[in-house]
Amino acid sequence: SSLYLKKKFGVGYHMVLVKDHERECDETAVTQRVLEIVPGSRLVGNAGAELAYVLPNDSSAQFAELFSLLENNRQELGILSFGVSVTKLEEVFLKVGEDEGIVSNKKLQ
Repeated sequence: SSLYLKKKFGVGYHMVLVKDHERECDETAVTQRVLEIVPGSRLVGNAGAELAYVLPNDSSAQFAELFSLLENNRQELGILSFGVSVTKLEEVFLKVGEDEGIVSNKKLQ
């Protein structure tokens, strides 16, 4: 099933934060706060008006605390908005294909 594949091969949840350029977003402070609540999170993108994180699969229990912190400290952190999505099935297939390519290349060497 797709849920099984996402759990087994998915990279986790994707969280995107939109920066408030009027207040100057403090990317370091935002990342520190995210890591305090959801250890194992990774900043995977910092381009233009967005910060993108990957949150571990097993981190959903911390989402309420994380969302509350982000919402209550938006002005201080320089965040306009944020959203979270689950790994897409397409990303699972790309990851499996990438992993298979790595294994195949190692066998050839």
